[in-house]
Amino acid sequence: MKRLVIPLLILSMLGSRPAAAQDDSPLLTLKEAVDIALKINPSIRKMEALIEGKAVEWKTATGLSDPEISYAREGISAIDPMPFSEQRFAIQQEFDFPLTTFYRLKRILNEKQAREKELEALRREVTVKVKSYYAEIISANYYRKLRADVYKLTQELVGAVRLRVESGVGTYIDQLSSELRLTQAENEQYEAERVFHEARYRLFNYMGLNPDEQRYDINFQDTLRTHNELIEQEVALYTLESQPLYQSAKALVTASGFGIREARSGYLPDIRVGYLAQDFGTGYHFRGLETGLRIPLWGLLTVDGEVKQAQSIQKQNLWEQKSIELTIKEKIELAWHGYDNSQVTIHLYQTQLRDKSEKLLELTREAYRLGQIDLLKLIEAQQLFLTSQEKYYDALRNYYLRLIELEQFVNQELVY
Repeated sequence: MKRLVIPLLILSMLGSRPAAAQDDSPLLTLKEAVDIALKINPSIRKMEALIEGKAVEWKTATGLSDPEISYAREGISAIDPMPFSEQRFAIQQEFDFPLTTFYRLKRILNEKQAREKELEALRREVTVKVKSYYAEIISANYYRKLRADVYKLTQELVGAVRLRVESGVGTYIDQLSSELRLTQAENEQYEAERVFHEARYRLFNYMGLNPDEQRYDINFQDTLRTHNELIEQEVALYTLESQPLYQSAKALVTASGFGIREARSGYLPDIRVGYLAQDFGTGYHFRGLETGLRIPLWGLLTVDGEVKQAQSIQKQNLWEQKSIELTIKEKIELAWHGYDNSQVTIHLYQTQLRDKSEKLLELTREAYRLGQIDLLKLIEAQQLFLTSQEKYYDALRNYYLRLIELEQFVNQELVY
């Protein structure tokens, strides 16, 4: 049985805090970004408005029509003074068969519960997205620093090559090659800057910040932390049926079941009741009561079609529930194994690759300076060092992204 081990790790992608973060510029923390997004994210606000409408839908589904008030006079004659035999006032009210109204209200209630679970799932999704975008910003910020280090190393390489050329040991081809690498390193710096700003605006737009609030001087944390806890892989899978999106689909299946019953109750008659005040020439001293039924005579055509439509909706909801179940299981599996693999890479780098690659670069630079190796060997060592650094931080990035994705499935905060 595998275990999901979540050690206390720091994503120190930038080493020390950037100088820009030491001034009075505003700092947007991870928690603040999540809190803001949960308040102003357009998708959440749209879903909240939808639920507000759903919460009062029952008022339009009571099966009550507007009452009808009528006046009638019978036995009118042309003789003056005009006699009459009867006059009356009546109030009539029609309403659906009570069972129809009951099933309709139960359907609406379950649809409302489904929307509320959708909102809960959406809040989790927004939290995951904001944290993921925030982690991408930290990663992009690191790559800016990494590309600056590459540029500095390349400058040192160009200086070393020029010294050898001036001393007559090196060749002009080596010098030209190093200068081209310096130009490439400079271009990579600009590219890293572009990626960083794209990551910033991706986060700002998803949060729902107004354009005038998306300021350049906003700073971000340079670290992410996790709780030191143990989580079994099976525990994440065990929570599948408690996921709000799954529960939303389940509520829609229940709602469609009541929808079928509501449609079948269309075979039942609608009811009409009336109250009358009658005057037979001596005043309104008589009262009357009438009732009636509206028989669904053509129900085999209309009601039968509504039942089949309701059954079709239920089938769709059942398959949607199955699709959601499989999708959630796949996401849990991929997130867990992605975390597991990235942790192996991190461990290998920390225990073996980092010290060896740094030592190799140091020895190779000294050997090149002494003329013991050629430029190609130096470039290979430098490239190996930079590649191992990139792989390490890619693993750290993937590690946190997978943990962030797992948060919504284990129902607890893993990254903060």
